[in-house]
Amino acid sequence: MVISLQELKQSITNTISLLNIGELKKKAEELAEEMNRPDFWSDQKKAQAVSQDYQDIKNEIDKWETLNKKVDDLLELAESGDESLNTEIVQQTQELEREFAAYEFYLLLNGPYDKNNAVVAIHAGSGGTEAQDWAEMLLRMLLRFCEKQGWKTRIIDESRGQEAGFKSVMFEVNGRYGYGYLKSEHGVHRLVRVSPFDAEKMRHTSFALVEVLPELDQEIKIEIDPKDLRMDTFMSGGHGGQS
Repeated sequence: MVISLQELKQSITNTISLLNIGELKKKAEELAEEMNRPDFWSDQKKAQAVSQDYQDIKNEIDKWETLNKKVDDLLELAESGDESLNTEIVQQTQELEREFAAYEFYLLLNGPYDKNNAVVAIHAGSGGTEAQDWAEMLLRMLLRFCEKQGWKTRIIDESRGQEAGFKSVMFEVNGRYGYGYLKSEHGVHRLVRVSPFDAEKMRHTSFALVEVLPELDQEIKIEIDPKDLRMDTFMSGGHGGQS
C-alpha cells in the first residue's frame, strides 16, 4: 500500500516539475503586482485579460498543490500502521489515482500556443440547409464543452442561413488551454442523417469546416533576417529600360 502511494507521490512530483509550477508561481506574482497598480483598470480590455490569466494560473497551481497535499496526508496515514484504516486508504488512493490521471492530460498540451485562448470559426459546406443546420449543431456542441470547462465565449461574427443554421459563425474562447483542447476539432466534420428538412425523408450527407486558431499575444515580435530576403529587378519592356 505504501509503495503504491510512494509511486503516486513520485509521479505527481515529476509532473509538477514538467509543468514548471515554480515558474507559474512567479508569473502569478508578477500578474498580482500588475493588478495592484493604481492605473490597472484604465485599460478595461487589457485588465480583464490579465485578471483572467491570473485566475487561470492560480487555479492550476492550487489544483496540483492540493493533490500533492492529499497524497502527503494519505502517506502519513498509511505509515501510522493502523490496519483498521487499510480499506479507507485503498479507496482514497484509487480516488487520487483517478484524479491524477485526469490532471496528467495537461502534459500532452505542451505546444507553443496550447495555453492560449482560441478563435473558432465554423463554415457550412456542401448540403445547403442541411449543412447550415449541421454548422449550428457543431456550434452548440463546442459552446457546451467550453461552458463545461468554465471558459468564457463570445460570438464575434455570424452569417445565418435563410431557413436554419449558420452559413458561417466565429467565436472566441477565453480560458487557459483553450487552444490546446480545441485544436483537435480543426478540420472537416461530416454528418449523415435522415433530413428533417426533406419531405421524402431521404438520408443526406452534410459537411462543415471547423477552423481553430490560437489567440496570439500582441507583444509577439517577428524578426526577419535580411539574409532570408531575395530582391529581383526586371528591365522595363518599354522605352527607357530602367529597372
